[in-house]
Amino acid sequence: MIRKKRNRALFCLGINSALRVSDIVTLDLNDIFKEDLTFRDTIGSTEQKTKKYKEFPLTDTLQAEMANYICYYLGIVYGIYLHNINDYYKLSAADKERIKEIVNTQPLFPSERTGGYLSRVQVYRFLNEAAEKIGIEKVGTHTMRKTFRLLVLQANERYCYASKNA
Repeated sequence: MIRKKRNRALFCLGINSALRVSDIVTLDLNDIFKEDLTFRDTIGSTEQKTKKYKEFPLTDTLQAEMANYICYYLGIVYGIYLHNINDYYKLSAADKERIKEIVNTQPLFPSERTGGYLSRVQVYRFLNEAAEKIGIEKVGTHTMRKTFRLLVLQANERYCYASKNA
């Protein structure tokens, strides 16, 4: 089940950020969360391929998905159970200290096998498995970036249409 939550959160981040998969898999928990499990305002990342710094906001949808994922992850992997992310403030001082250490040292999307970063190949495999289940062929890791671009274009078209007809 943790793999399912992790993969869903990774896909959601991918289609909401337009980051390359090689940049997504190298994100750490502290790129998204502060030590008290509050969200950072933006996610910043230096792209491996272009060396350009890219920063984007954490949308409400993305925050909800990441909150769901981190609560589940902390419970399954570390035995720190949170019904929701706001329960952080109800934790003992020892658990808060453990979370601080986890956030500062762990990958955002760890491999189940190694505990380190996921590989691009692992992401490719889970994207294709999911696509096959719903009857879609020829899905690659770059599909997430293309989906982001499509969503932006569609939103822009709706805005232009609404402005023109106002």
